[in-house]
Amino acid sequence: MSSEFPLFLLPMLVLNRILKLMTPFELVAISLCSKKSKMLCKSARSQMECRTGTNMFLLKFSSNKEIRLEFIYHMKIQWVFKIEWAPKRNQILPRKSLLRRFLSIFQKTPQEVHTTTFSQLGTNFIVPDWIPTEDTSEVSLKVFTSRDSGFADVNTFILYLSDVFNTRLTDFELHYHDFNREDNEKIVDFYFRNSENKKSLSSLSLVGAHPNASEDDELIDLILCRQEADCRLKLSMEHTSNFQFKTEYFRNKPILVELHDSSWISFDQFLEMESYTIALYRSIFKFTDFKLLIEKWNSGWTPKWRVIMVESSEEVNIDECVSELVVLGRFSEVQVERSEVKDEYSDGGVSQRIIYKIHRSDKAVGQIFVENSFMFSLYVMIDSEKNSRLYPQVFLS
Repeated sequence: MSSEFPLFLLPMLVLNRILKLMTPFELVAISLCSKKSKMLCKSARSQMECRTGTNMFLLKFSSNKEIRLEFIYHMKIQWVFKIEWAPKRNQILPRKSLLRRFLSIFQKTPQEVHTTTFSQLGTNFIVPDWIPTEDTSEVSLKVFTSRDSGFADVNTFILYLSDVFNTRLTDFELHYHDFNREDNEKIVDFYFRNSENKKSLSSLSLVGAHPNASEDDELIDLILCRQEADCRLKLSMEHTSNFQFKTEYFRNKPILVELHDSSWISFDQFLEMESYTIALYRSIFKFTDFKLLIEKWNSGWTPKWRVIMVESSEEVNIDECVSELVVLGRFSEVQVERSEVKDEYSDGGVSQRIIYKIHRSDKAVGQIFVENSFMFSLYVMIDSEKNSRLYPQVFLS
């Protein structure tokens, strides 16, 4: 009795259902079997719940390159292609691959079964084994390349995955210390400059392996002036004391700006930043800055951002701050509401949050959180009628 299963002879509704139940790695493996198999995999992924179900499509560009995918229908697991360099093909130990088993299913006779133990992805990428390594939060698969692949080669791989999963690469993480200045410029120009044939990526993360030297700051300045990210801009690095703020860095008004060292941004510069959400760690802001911010908000000033999270350089006594403003006649009793939340964690740690809601006469609301006296957050809600359903805890008393 034949053990072959006629997968491609199933009705399309049944086949699509089966393909959607397969893992991303299995789907890629099947797509490599033939042009027909790739077309069917693309068809399964073209349905609305699949097209809108991509949480992450990230390329980590460092000495160890990774492609990370995350889908809402595979819970919170990340599917990781780990790209490694092997100078010669015979240095990649062949094992029986998952793709080979798939091929045995699709072929009509045993004689037609493909005998190779390698799967070819693009021109320079080889998958010797489709059995992944599993972790609690990710599943990874090794992909080897016969040469030290540059951005153009990796992009060929990216385009193949984009085609199969019907989604585009959105996030890019560049470990700039792993490359020289010229390579960094080429990488940024390739992925973060609009051209006739390719749109710039929307999110950029720059990661430093060690504190910057002066030449590193110059490189970061060059990258930030050239990039065109408009969704997320994240800087995970430690600048020198000479690094200077430029409005040009944020000219594309990214939805989220996250700076892990914001000591180079003054309070006045911060007030003029334009983004929906801004997260500043290791800031130089002081207690008096936050008191001024609250007073400005209450007096009718509306910032260009809507949510901020700032790590203060000194303790912020929010009760003292509000009390001083009340004594000065800046608030009425109706305007200000206070609450407090304490969270206890399994490791014995405790987090204390003091929350203030400041209601303005124009129906706008500012909700302030101060966590453990150093993390200051402000949520700015402009239109109470429009936002009351989204933020009932803010607008409903």
